[in-house]
Amino acid sequence: MIDPHLTQAIIKTVIYHGVFSYPLSKSEINRYLIGYAESDPNRIEQAIGKVCQPDQYQRYSLGRVNYEFQLEYQTQAWQYLQQTQQLATLITRYLPFIHTVGVSGSVGALYAVPQSDIDLFVISYPNTAWICRAFLLAYLRMRQQHVNTKKPTEQNVGKYCVNYIVDGSAMEIPHQRQDLYTALEIAHLQIIYNQNHAFQCFLSANSWIKEYLPNYWRIAEQEWQLNNGSASNMSLNRFYSPFNSLLAALQRFNYARSGKQSLKLNNWITDHRVRTLQEYETRLKEINMKNLTSVDVDTQ
Repeated sequence: MIDPHLTQAIIKTVIYHGVFSYPLSKSEINRYLIGYAESDPNRIEQAIGKVCQPDQYQRYSLGRVNYEFQLEYQTQAWQYLQQTQQLATLITRYLPFIHTVGVSGSVGALYAVPQSDIDLFVISYPNTAWICRAFLLAYLRMRQQHVNTKKPTEQNVGKYCVNYIVDGSAMEIPHQRQDLYTALEIAHLQIIYNQNHAFQCFLSANSWIKEYLPNYWRIAEQEWQLNNGSASNMSLNRFYSPFNSLLAALQRFNYARSGKQSLKLNNWITDHRVRTLQEYETRLKEINMKNLTSVDVDTQ
């Protein structure tokens, strides 16, 4: 007999990704399963068959919106990742303050829709995040590879947004941002460059993720060997602090002058949290299902 809690978790997982018109494979449903821990892929496969049917690519979707998997979107995402690999190789050669480079958003989820830009996720050496951001933006703008919000969306396709920077001295996501949206944004990350176990330290500092995505956390523990006690050797260097503070003040001033919201680290620059979670709740209510924007975990 299939556990009804498992089928509900599958429906929630497929519905959430449906907000982005992204049908999931069986392995992705297993990896991103919301609020339910299940280590047996056979049980998940049986439950999937009870709630949704695959398309020609063996992808699964649910809900009022009719969408199908687009192979060219996945192909484009891999091309953007290869492009970002070249960027990471170059910038880390000249910016030793950068310890991790990843890609989030639609490209990180390996489904680059036609209007996709490339959202960068960066972990810096302690006390250098604002230095990293300033030099990274300067480089991208010099190469005309940075998103320009004043231009139409189609002119920003394939360009970079420095979307999230984590300072190595403060790895934990702020408590008010610890929700399903952030958990899945992290789960979708494609890490391209990682030095000194920085990303492992980031995950370890954000173990709250397992409350929303227990299967992802179990897989990540194995993939990143989080239980081996790996620790970053990024020592805190106070030499950079004054310069970092100066650049922080300048960037915040420039950001505020443009009429935008306050600029903070450990915060998505392009933040679709409210819109995404509201649409997710709406779609769950349409099928009379309890939402999971708060913690509700069943563990087998």
